[in-house]
Amino acid sequence: MTLTVRRGRAVLQGGPRPGRMHEGMAPGGAFVPELLAAANRAVGNPPDAPALEFFMPLEVTSDALAATDAELVQPGAARLVPRHRAGYLAVGPAPRPPEPPRWSDEPIALVLGPDEGDTAALLASVFRVSPVGDRVGVRLEGPPVHAAPVLLSAPMVRGAIQATPSGQLVVLGPDHPTTGGYPVIAVVAEADLGRLFARRPGAEVHFRVKVVP
Repeated sequence: MTLTVRRGRAVLQGGPRPGRMHEGMAPGGAFVPELLAAANRAVGNPPDAPALEFFMPLEVTSDALAATDAELVQPGAARLVPRHRAGYLAVGPAPRPPEPPRWSDEPIALVLGPDEGDTAALLASVFRVSPVGDRVGVRLEGPPVHAAPVLLSAPMVRGAIQATPSGQLVVLGPDHPTTGGYPVIAVVAEADLGRLFARRPGAEVHFRVKVVP
């Protein structure tokens, strides 16, 4: 089976590589694992099998049926696959209509801390996904959220919300630095990370504190 990208850019992504932070390597992996799994299920692959991850329209040709997380791609003539957020394109032996995840519209859950910040502003404000962002981190546009500066760099994790000196927020993605010096005022709950990262630029973001049973 052959899949050719004729226009646009894509990278091959699959499951993360945990346990390498001490070597300076972030876990990596798919930006939105739920969408990767949806594309792979549609073609009979394991959920974390490698697939093309892309953030812009792709023109592709394939000699076999392929699938994104939202549609089937027929073989033969070149096909333009539209996308303005994270998407995945997988090829496999048994295509069927993909079933994208059904996410709720509830505010994104997070755990506060470990560093002190303006929690009231974080929870009361409406933010928007900035067009400036990549796999390292997604910027949020909105009112400034200030935090006390930290003196030492500390280990970082996927979903950490850093407050920059200007008060703008950055949510760290799968290719985040292993350490960082900006204060981390909260961390997005693992279950809501895909729901946040799947939002296109300009989409609204509200936060709430995660309820611990």
